[in-house]
Order: sequence, then structure tokens, then C-alpha cells
Amino acid sequence: MFALPWSLCRSSITDDPGRLKADYLKYLDNALDLILANGLAVIVDIHPSDEFKVKLNSNDRQLEAFGKFWRALAQHLSTRDPERVFLEVINEPMVEDGYRWYGMQGKLISAIRSRCAAAYRLSLPAIGGQVYQSCCF
Repeated sequence: MFALPWSLCRSSITDDPGRLKADYLKYLDNALDLILANGLAVIVDIHPSDEFKVKLNSNDRQLEAFGKFWRALAQHLSTRDPERVFLEVINEPMVEDGYRWYGMQGKLISAIRSRCAAAYRLSLPAIGGQVYQSCCF
């Protein structure tokens, strides 16, 4: 298993979070092709900045924009083998309230599932030092 981190930055997304930059997707596809060609499974691991995570936790518009990003990325990845490509909603979400995180991840999971097969497994991070959801779905 190989973790492939995606850093959310201006070079990877456009002003419209539902539209990903083609040149960055090319890099992602090349990395995935290389990993999968070597017989490994891969977790596409979203690594935003702490500033992004704080906004995500406190701003519903940020959460909506992140859902748009995930719909676009999930659509792009939907042709990949769901037995070997796993999707991690977000790395270390920085949400201390487990109930809030349940709601947030539910929205993000719905965004992902709207664009890729239910066969895809999602890795959901633990938060607040407790394991609320940390297994694959």
C-alpha cells in the first residue's frame, strides 16, 4: 500500500473548486500509473494546509467548495480499479467535535459517492485522539 498525498494548493485547483487543473491531473495520473503498474495499491490522500482545515471546520461555504473539489476528483478517478485505489477524505481534519466531523464527513462522502462507484473504499481519519471513524468504507 502506497499513500499518495495531494496538497491542496493554487497550482492544483482553479478558482472553481469543481474544476481541477489538467496539467496537475496529468502528474497525478502518471504517479498512479507508476504505482499501480508496480503491483501496489494506493491511497489518494488529501493534505490541505492547517489554515484550510480551520476554515473547513468553521465555514460551511468552505465545506461546500471542498465537496465540489471531491466530486471533480472522484469523477476523474472513477475509471481506476476500486480494489487498488483508495480515497482518504482528508488527512488530520483538525475537528475536535466528533459530531461535527460526522456531519462534515457525511457531506464529503456523499460528494465522492455521487461521482464514483460504491465499490471504492474510503479511508476516514480519526479525530480528537479518539477513533470515531478510521477504517475503510
